[in-house]
Amino acid sequence: MRHILRNSLLLLLSLQLAQEGFSQVKVSGTIKDSNSTFAPGIAVLLRPSVEKKLVAYTYSNNHGYYELIIKKIGEYSLTVQGLGYESQELPIVISTLNEASIHQDIILNSRAFELEEVEINAENPIITKKDTITINTKVFVDGTEEVAEDILRKLPGIEVSNDGTISVQGKQVDKVLVEGDDLFEKGYKLLTKNLNAGVIDKVEILEHFSENPLLKNIQDSDKVALNMTLKKDQKSTLFGNTSLGLGTEKFYEGKINLISFREKSKYYLFANANNRGIDATGDIYQLVYPDLFTAPMYVGDGESADRYVEIVMPTPNLRKSRFKFNNGELVSLNSIFNPSKKVKLKTLGYFTSDENSFLSDRIYQFDVPPVTFTNTESYQLRKNTKLGYAKLDALITIGKDDRLDYIGRFNKGKFRDRASLLFNSESLLEDSRVEILFTDQRITYTRKLAGKNAIQLTGRYIYDEKPEIYDVNTFLYEDLFPGQTDIETVQQKNYNKLNYAGLEAMYITNRSRTYMEVITGISSRNQRLTSDLFLIDSNDSLLIVGGDYANRLKNNLDDFYAKVNYKYSFKGLQLKTDIELHQYNSATIRSNAKSKNTPLVLVPRVGIIWLPNKKINFIASYKYNNSPITTRDLRTGYVLTSYRNFSRGLTNFQLLPGNHWFSAINYGSWADSFSLNASAFINSSPDYLSTNRRIDPNYSLSENILLEGKRFTGMSANMSQYLKRLSSSIRLTFNFNETQYENSINNSDLRSLNIKSYTYGGEFKSIITSSFDFNIGTKWVRSIVDTGSKSVNLDNTSFLDLIWQPNSNINISLKNERYYFGSLMEENSFYFSDLKAKFKLIPNKLTLHFLASNIFNTNTFRNYSINETGFSSSNFRLLPRYFFLQADYRF
Repeated sequence: MRHILRNSLLLLLSLQLAQEGFSQVKVSGTIKDSNSTFAPGIAVLLRPSVEKKLVAYTYSNNHGYYELIIKKIGEYSLTVQGLGYESQELPIVISTLNEASIHQDIILNSRAFELEEVEINAENPIITKKDTITINTKVFVDGTEEVAEDILRKLPGIEVSNDGTISVQGKQVDKVLVEGDDLFEKGYKLLTKNLNAGVIDKVEILEHFSENPLLKNIQDSDKVALNMTLKKDQKSTLFGNTSLGLGTEKFYEGKINLISFREKSKYYLFANANNRGIDATGDIYQLVYPDLFTAPMYVGDGESADRYVEIVMPTPNLRKSRFKFNNGELVSLNSIFNPSKKVKLKTLGYFTSDENSFLSDRIYQFDVPPVTFTNTESYQLRKNTKLGYAKLDALITIGKDDRLDYIGRFNKGKFRDRASLLFNSESLLEDSRVEILFTDQRITYTRKLAGKNAIQLTGRYIYDEKPEIYDVNTFLYEDLFPGQTDIETVQQKNYNKLNYAGLEAMYITNRSRTYMEVITGISSRNQRLTSDLFLIDSNDSLLIVGGDYANRLKNNLDDFYAKVNYKYSFKGLQLKTDIELHQYNSATIRSNAKSKNTPLVLVPRVGIIWLPNKKINFIASYKYNNSPITTRDLRTGYVLTSYRNFSRGLTNFQLLPGNHWFSAINYGSWADSFSLNASAFINSSPDYLSTNRRIDPNYSLSENILLEGKRFTGMSANMSQYLKRLSSSIRLTFNFNETQYENSINNSDLRSLNIKSYTYGGEFKSIITSSFDFNIGTKWVRSIVDTGSKSVNLDNTSFLDLIWQPNSNINISLKNERYYFGSLMEENSFYFSDLKAKFKLIPNKLTLHFLASNIFNTNTFRNYSINETGFSSSNFRLLPRYFFLQADYRF
């Protein structure tokens, strides 16, 4: 039955595509000005005469030529507009689709530039103005979007990964703003996963983004941010939406979005409660530590105490809503106040409580001769999170050229993971408790000097505390602790604490051809780790193991540094050079034994950017790095990190040098129908940290070792092409990564490892057809592990999305997915289909949503993976088929 349904869907799609491909009329012509000179870059917009909805658009090329495709009989209005010209509207009547083409030349009359013209031009789908690219979202949406993240996925040049990370033309976005206000800093997923899609008007891509307005056009920034503007009719005193949904299998979801715009204040309230696997926050760690996952901008960015224990299990390459059994609640309130013209206060508070359950079976085959064994696991894992977060931003304009910024964060949370596990037919329980106490205080003073010069002073203090307790109620380590025969529970206790303080001064000068930053500062990072392993017998007697299974570690790393970043520009060529000088002062104390290291480190970097024209740019750079190892890598005692894994670091302080080569080429601008982005990198490490592992069926002991000669290379490319004749776009992607390094297993000689990964695929998407849209794509992943003997694995993911919109009030979509695992001997293909229907009962007020999830009722999912010690096959329990009805009311 499933195969019949799948084949029927493919047949229907083929018939529809055939009809779309051969029933169409081409409208084309040449646009000139009143002097008979070709007019390039003129927007040509096609709308039905009785509607405002855009059905096709294009821009004239360098020879003034334009071309549009019409696929439906009717009366249309052809609007032609461009900066410096009077707009024109021409009627186009299509009485039959058998016409080969319609030729329509256009003469535009010039007119003086006026500010109002910018407002008219803003109706174009994509507008580029200096460092801002404005995208009119209504051109690219199809009505299936529910939250901001859904809209962003459909905009040209913007990519949203499965976990919600946003990239623009391959570069990760730094922040996402709303009406110019930064609500969540780098933890923007809380915004994009909750803001209602119906209130968004336009999305602005802010290139060379600087969050400090005094440094705009002064600081040479390569950061990218997004700004979402709201629809004018939504900017009332109070607006928002609320929705409630119920389904079979006792599934539910409730959401509230409230936004209030007042003269001196703004409020944003998001609330979500659901038990159907919907992720309303993204990675919770990115909310707590927003600076940990991106390049540093301020002194202290990325600093946090280490976490050693977390119960994890493999997860399938599926949307979380397919395998995540949850019961989650989220409340977030943002407020923006302007008590005076010189003061802006921004507050953020949120609380989330989530209970996630995962169920899986796993077979792991270890194969490193002469040792070979097979382990089996049957996991039932439950993860509980309770987290509260508060933030205050105070932005004070002291004078016209002076600004003071204060940011204070406070976070307190509890994480508890509990697992019921059947390991090789032996039952055991795991219990992990972690508490977080985190504060971050940063103050920045900025002064704009005469010309394009500025100074910035920053001070910061961070405190992070993470006590951990981990219990496992079965003793698997008789070989490690001989003579212990009556042990019932093993307990690991860790206490981790970080104190960080930093001061930094920066001077910026930006002239016509030269740009320079001079930075100097000092930072002090003090981290403490206390860890103990306990064995508890049947009488609850406690034995502290000590020795190699205990840590009393204090590590203080002071960094006195100076940096110079310099750029010289000449026509289309930019030459960059950066030099950093670090005087490190490292003091490590272990059980009253103290060691000191005071290395002086020079870090140079050179780069070149060549822009031969507006469409092409080449980038190449080289950097030599020499970084000290972290406190985590200085543990001389083993720490139990899961029920069968112990790990420890090195004995001595080390610097890890590295060479980093990077090159890229980008072709195409936002208005072009063709674009290409390609990049390649080589990272080589003369010295690097690897592992020496003792692996047994019941446990693994891993310790860091220092080796020479690691190499990591990669390349990626993506190409997109707009096909005017088919009103569709095609996108091709390719990625390659290779890692070469060595390690040791069970005290063997060093093993040479070569791990390769190839990812390639394509996507074909219809754009602005009459009532039917589709999106079809596939991705292949080929993995190769070579340890002397070669293992190969090939996986594939394909999808087919069908969207039918008979009128503006009805939208029906069918999303289909296929997963293929080439190394599975049996049942290596899995299919999923979801049917969604959206009915606007009262336009812009009341909408009814219907969902049939997992139509084929695929209740288990298997995958296969390989690594340098063997292979594993996992079987996951999925959410069952269910039907869901949801009402959304907008006010």
